[in-house]
Amino acid sequence: MKMVKRISTHIRSNVRLVLNAGSLVGTTGVTSILGVIYWWLAAQQFTPAAVGFGSATIAAMMLLGSVGKLGLDTLLVGELPRKPHLHAPLIVTALVVAGSVGTVLGLLFGVLAPHVASDFQPLAHSPAILLLFASGAGLTASVLVLDQAQIGLLQGRVQLERNTIFAAGKLLVLWLAGLWLAELGGMVIYAAWVAGILLSLAWMIRPSWLRYDWRTLVQPSLIRLLGPSAIAHSVFNIALQIAALALPILVTMLHSATLNASFYVAWMIASFAFTLLSALTITLYAVSADNPAMLTQRIRFTLLLSLLACIGAIVVIFPLADPLLAVFGQSYAEDAAWCLRWLLLGAFGLMIKHHYSTLCRIYQRVAHNIPLMLGAAGLELLFAGLGLWWAGLNGLAVGWALAMTLEGMVMFPAVYRALRGKHPPHLPAHDPAAAAAPRSAGLPPASAVEGRE
Repeated sequence: MKMVKRISTHIRSNVRLVLNAGSLVGTTGVTSILGVIYWWLAAQQFTPAAVGFGSATIAAMMLLGSVGKLGLDTLLVGELPRKPHLHAPLIVTALVVAGSVGTVLGLLFGVLAPHVASDFQPLAHSPAILLLFASGAGLTASVLVLDQAQIGLLQGRVQLERNTIFAAGKLLVLWLAGLWLAELGGMVIYAAWVAGILLSLAWMIRPSWLRYDWRTLVQPSLIRLLGPSAIAHSVFNIALQIAALALPILVTMLHSATLNASFYVAWMIASFAFTLLSALTITLYAVSADNPAMLTQRIRFTLLLSLLACIGAIVVIFPLADPLLAVFGQSYAEDAAWCLRWLLLGAFGLMIKHHYSTLCRIYQRVAHNIPLMLGAAGLELLFAGLGLWWAGLNGLAVGWALAMTLEGMVMFPAVYRALRGKHPPHLPAHDPAAAAAPRSAGLPPASAVEGRE
């Protein structure tokens, strides 16, 4: 009873944090539920090999999109509260840069990957397929930046709406395409995903498409101003995400696209279980970037909820792993049930890692901690790869969970000091001058991409 009362008190004193974190959880809930239906429908309409190829290309697209956003997503979360007069130019310029870089990376991957892994050979079948893949990577980079910008504006509802349209749109397109185009294979699955992104992006910018000259909102001077910080955030974010995004590709390359179909579903379920951890820390960054004075009280709240989320995920999903995966087919449960269970055990280390990375951003020590995060990513891939080689999917999951636990042990002292109200020695106090600009009183949803008169 005391615990419930304590949580209730914390919620009342952290309303903005709760609402925006809730929008992120809602986004993941909607996209995950409809995503489960998406992959279930794909499994019914397409062969396992096609599903494996589709999931591998989508994983590659997400990886390239994450690299292509150049750290502009998390950079905007911190910069938008400090620069309310530059909201529209910052966001539009970041979208153009991220989309362009993501497209170029997609072209390079589409040309080179078929020569490295035979399972990616369909990407080389025609220029149209290559262009489709590249455009998907570019669009992914842009919408990843756009969604995080909404969190920086504390307009989480807007990104929830966009992702709902995306998830529903891609599902509808897949169902229609599967009726007539299933024989074309996994690229149809990929194309449906890209179509969903286009639909959601068109919906989001519809109020301002004809009313504003978008060219005036693209300001190269902002790129020069924020370039060094963007590069640091980019490398930092890549180090944080590359292992998770690369695991499906690793399974495809070292085993097969068919086995990756089972792993991808298990990884998707585990990622959903970890949703609240990232949602809380992203929003913690947004509400603390220009006001770190309340950090101690807020981080106590986010750590408490994160711990409860970790325990709840294990208690609920551990006994349900087999039936959850069997929804996609019995072979999915046979291949990946224990893999899913082992993945869940990495949640506690992941919780600490999320909070540590948020402290780095709040105290503007991203560049200083890049070597640590790169080492952590290498550790995850090394342990996961060795485990995959030694014991298949179960070995991969155990290796990843072990690496995550070791990372949590290394990063825990800094998080503990913040919890006690002390600045970690390698994360010095925030420079008040960097946060001098007041937070915007709030913008209507369309203002995120509209100019100011």
